[in-house]
Amino acid sequence: MVISRASLHILIIAATRLELNAARERDVESVLGVPTKLTWLTAMGDYVGAVPTAVAAMRAGDRQHFDFAINVGFCGTHGREIPIGTNVIVTHDTFLDYGFQREEGFLPLHATRFPMPHCDTDGWLTATTPSLLPHAPSSILRRRGYTVSHPTQGGEYTAEGIPIPQEAIETMEGAAFAYTMAELHTPSLAIRTISNYCAPMASAQWDIHAAQDGVQRAITQSLQIIASYHNAQNGQQ
Repeated sequence: MVISRASLHILIIAATRLELNAARERDVESVLGVPTKLTWLTAMGDYVGAVPTAVAAMRAGDRQHFDFAINVGFCGTHGREIPIGTNVIVTHDTFLDYGFQREEGFLPLHATRFPMPHCDTDGWLTATTPSLLPHAPSSILRRRGYTVSHPTQGGEYTAEGIPIPQEAIETMEGAAFAYTMAELHTPSLAIRTISNYCAPMASAQWDIHAAQDGVQRAITQSLQIIASYHNAQNGQQ
């Protein structure tokens, strides 16, 4: 991936206005150091999930060209090792519950003769373009994500008995972002903010304000990563 432009057009997408509104009020465009147009997009309003995200992103990509796409927003985590409000780079994402129920258990789609395009042999899509990762501070955690039709509430996906990938975070629609950007051939960067611990609703712990603050940081961090990459491509210090 080589991008050398005097100006950039970047898509920033999240599921809901709740995740983006506070960030839009900040002057984040100055981070890049080159003329930059930011297009802010939520998934067709305040809908969550893979389908609205994919449709909204594809519509935007059909209308105009983007040099980069950024996916930010809330996510859940199993266990309590990562504090709420922490930002995590999502390197890969997967459609966890796409597949078939068999007598011997759940068979994921990538293991059938109907694999998803752009997935590796284990069903993972690239959520963050690998050449961007060296430009990200090592202090930002890196994790894989998983996309599901409804939130998980424990160590396995209770509706189907599907094991949760170890240390992965629940993005709800991150795989749709990764898939759509692969279709559009658009370099992508996914940084999600821990908003809650995955657990039954009665015991789930959420902190929306901390997560909103994290999303604002995630947007700035994303633009700094892209700026570092862009400067390196153009021989700037």
